[in-house]
Amino acid sequence: MSVKTFRVDWYPAAAHYDFSRLEAEEIAVLMQIINAIYIENGPIDNDPDHI
Repeated sequence: MSVKTFRVDWYPAAAHYDFSRLEAEEIAVLMQIINAIYIENGPIDNDPDHI
């Protein structure tokens, strides 16, 4: 697997607000999903085993 370099704008205030309703484990899963989408450069399969 080749490593891609890319830039992502991050808005801490928005993330803080959006994540405030989530548990720590839910935030971790969400970040894994977001990272996978960027790594794959698009949609990923809805497969919990993959995440």
